[in-house]
Amino acid sequence: DMVFGFVFSQMAESQASAEVPEFNLSEFLGLTSEMRITTIASPEMILTKLIRVFGDDQRFTLSIAEDMKNEMLSNMGAGRKEEYNSPSGLAMLFDQSGGKITPAMAE
Repeated sequence: DMVFGFVFSQMAESQASAEVPEFNLSEFLGLTSEMRITTIASPEMILTKLIRVFGDDQRFTLSIAEDMKNEMLSNMGAGRKEEYNSPSGLAMLFDQSGGKITPAMAE
């Protein structure tokens, strides 16, 4: 604010009281936002990704998502570079984490 202090301070004060709707670039462009699975993804995000990619299945639980997160961290610690965002990469991680491949994964 030191360079533009006066101008932006006045704008910030006037906009602070106004309700600004949240802007979503993906929605604006008509795209579906992709959830990227990395070692910093939460188990909840992993579970959501499983359901989005393969559909709802009783084998998709928070517990298996936590195991998948631990497997990713283990792979990283062992120096293995794996890809988890494609359907095949996600299915392989699910299998390595103790899950049983579902019919949707086998397709």
